[in-house]
Amino acid sequence: SEANEFKEYEDDDEIPRIIPETEDAVDATGRLIDQQPMYDKLLNAEVTVQNGKVLSVGVVKRRAIGPDGNIVGTYDDNPMMNSLVYEVEFPDRHLKEYAANVIAENMLS
Repeated sequence: SEANEFKEYEDDDEIPRIIPETEDAVDATGRLIDQQPMYDKLLNAEVTVQNGKVLSVGVVKRRAIGPDGNIVGTYDDNPMMNSLVYEVEFPDRHLKEYAANVIAENMLS
C-alpha cells in the first residue's frame, strides 16, 4: 500500500544526503568480520571468580586493552568461544584481567 511505501524527504533548504549501499565485511567462510554488538552482555555483570586463594565477587568493568592500544582477544557470539579479555573490579577496588570464556563459565556455575 502507498501508506507503507518509503518516500525520501525533500525540502528546498538542504540538498539530499545519499547513503551508499554497502555489504557487510565477511571472511572466506561468509562469517561477519569483527562485528561486535553495540552492547556487550558481560559488561557490568557480577561474577564470582578465583582471586588469589579465595573466591571473590567482582564486577566486569571494561574490555582490556593491550600494550599496542587494541582490544585483547576476539569476539564471538558464543560466550564460551569469546576470547576477549575483560577487567574485573573487586570490592577492594583492585582490577584483574579475565578471559571472557572464564567469566562466562563462572557466571554459569
